[in-house]
Amino acid sequence: MDACSLSSFVSHWFAATKESKSPLTGPVFDSAVLFPPAESHEYTRNPKYPTVHVPLKNFVTKRFVFSSVAINKLKHQVERTRLVKKLTRVEVVTSLIWKCGTMALAGDCKASSVAFHVVNFRKKMVPLLQDHQFGNLFQMASAVASYDQTADIASLVTKLRGSFGKIVSEYLKSLTGQNGFEIARGNFKEIRKFMIDEGVGVVLRFSSLCRYAVNEADFGWGKPVWLSMANLGDENCIVFMDSRKDDGIEAWVVMNEVNMQKFEKNYELQAFAGYSNQPTRPSCHL
Repeated sequence: MDACSLSSFVSHWFAATKESKSPLTGPVFDSAVLFPPAESHEYTRNPKYPTVHVPLKNFVTKRFVFSSVAINKLKHQVERTRLVKKLTRVEVVTSLIWKCGTMALAGDCKASSVAFHVVNFRKKMVPLLQDHQFGNLFQMASAVASYDQTADIASLVTKLRGSFGKIVSEYLKSLTGQNGFEIARGNFKEIRKFMIDEGVGVVLRFSSLCRYAVNEADFGWGKPVWLSMANLGDENCIVFMDSRKDDGIEAWVVMNEVNMQKFEKNYELQAFAGYSNQPTRPSCHL
């Protein structure tokens, strides 16, 4: 399941636990009808698609907290630099981390970088799909920037918004067609393409769990004081969650130890984010 499906499951769980009098809608399990799957054995057992073995590494996960005040300050800074309106907090925080992450990972090679971001397409379909539509209903938006372009957060916001804009109803309609599986599969293969075939220096992967019902999961003991992520095992992976104190964002960032030291010392990152001094290490990488 994707984050939206998980949120739907949890919201129904705590509604049932509290014996909610409101009628429960969903989950809806016809995603395979909308998006016909291919025969899985063609891809899992075919020697053309060998299993990729990722070497174990000692990664560090740290939590960077962006308050609503800091996010609004960052929005104002971007809007003043470029005529970009109605910025979202995810857009500006992603772009800041993209810039600072590129500086930490690229070093002196001045390499270009790409930011991949998970996009939930339920509300982009025509007709719209319900939030309770169960499955992995997302695609990856990819935004590419040269090293020089990563110096300007406003430029990165524009590129990021443009990548989101490519996942529109016409494209999504193609996912429901005869070649939908291959089209969806090609979207996920873009990460490998950028990392290997095109030799892009920096690849960062973003996902957001903001605004989902997991943050309101009241099983009868009150809403959670704080939620956290567990087992973030992918290098250069960033996950956003809502901050409980205000309308801020917690960014959980995974990097190797050397790059994390460079990243957290970035003066621009420090200007907008506080962070936990207690790094966690995903157990699967120890």
